[in-house]
Amino acid sequence: MALADGVVGRGVLLDIPLVRGVPHLEGNDLVTVADLEAAEQSEGVTVAPGDILIIFNGRDHHRRFAQESGDGTDRAVAGLHPQCLPWLHDRCVSILGSDGISDPMPGLGIPNWPFPVHQIGITAIGLHLIDNMALEALSAACQSESRWEFLFALGALRIKGGTGCPVNPIAVL
Repeated sequence: MALADGVVGRGVLLDIPLVRGVPHLEGNDLVTVADLEAAEQSEGVTVAPGDILIIFNGRDHHRRFAQESGDGTDRAVAGLHPQCLPWLHDRCVSILGSDGISDPMPGLGIPNWPFPVHQIGITAIGLHLIDNMALEALSAACQSESRWEFLFALGALRIKGGTGCPVNPIAVL
C-alpha cells in the first residue's frame, strides 16, 4: 500500500553490458560498485537521492543466447554483489529495478542469505524493488538518444497486506 497512489520521479538506467562492452552479462555474474560507477561516468549521469535506479543486465539476450547454445544457463541471472548495498544506501535510491531480481541467480551460496539485496535492501534500507523488468527497448532508446535519465511513472495494484504485486512501469524520454 506504500505505493498505492503510484510513483513519479527521475529514473536512471545504468546499462552494465554497454559499459563492459558485451551484449549481455552471463548468468550469475556479479555487478560491482565499480560497474555502477563506470556506467555513471560513461553515461554522464549521477544517481542522486530519491532516484529510481534501473540496472540493465541484458537478461533476455542472455536467455536467448543460452537457449540457442543449449549450455543450460538460460535460467541463471546476473545481479548486484551485496557490496553494492552501502552504495545504494549512500545514494538514497528510492526504488531499484532490474531485468533480473537484483540478486544473482542461482545465488551466492551464503547460508541463510540467498537473496541479500532483497533481504537487506527491503528490510534495512527500505528499498522498493521491481523484479524482472523488460528493459531491452529502454536500453536501445537510451542508447539511441544518448540519454540515460527519464521521467519514470509506476502504477501498482492496491493489495492490502500484500508484499508485492504486478506493476506497470513507464519511462518517458
